[in-house]
Amino acid sequence: RAYILSLVAASSSPITATQIAGRLELTDAVDKRALKARLAAMLRSGELVMNARRGYRLPAARDLLAGVVSAHPEGFGFLMIETLDEDVYLSAREMQGYLHGDKVLARVLGKDARGRPQAEIVKVVERVITEVIGRLVIQKHQAFVEPLSRKVHQTVRVDKGAAQQRFSSGDIVSVCITDYASSQRGLL
Repeated sequence: RAYILSLVAASSSPITATQIAGRLELTDAVDKRALKARLAAMLRSGELVMNARRGYRLPAARDLLAGVVSAHPEGFGFLMIETLDEDVYLSAREMQGYLHGDKVLARVLGKDARGRPQAEIVKVVERVITEVIGRLVIQKHQAFVEPLSRKVHQTVRVDKGAAQQRFSSGDIVSVCITDYASSQRGLL
């Protein structure tokens, strides 16, 4: 990862995956697939950006905009950015790792099908919600808290064994968030 970043940084213009593979002297198809997977991960994390000609470069400060997440109860949200006239749409999928009030850096991707600006969050600067109050639900194989606030659109998973020892399903509880989620895992 560090070597790829140094290659991209040393290049005077955006560099393609093929050029990176050549500089790394990768000839095996498996190695090239691994490189493409690493580059995709670096794009997702915001370490690299790609231009329209599929060239990679380091992100410039101008590529990222600071904003505050505004969550909608139905799961989607908006990114409120002071320098833009309209709020930027965040899909429900994009919102899975973020909560109302989170201060983030994001990259505007373009327009969605309805003509609204759409963004991808690159980095969380500050988490505002650290505790959630909600109704405890204990099921056969899992336990979670359904938030009472409409601004928290995700359930919070809790340890079933610990929950059963102290509480009953339906109790109102307060939980601290220790893991802010990936799209697959949810809050913990």
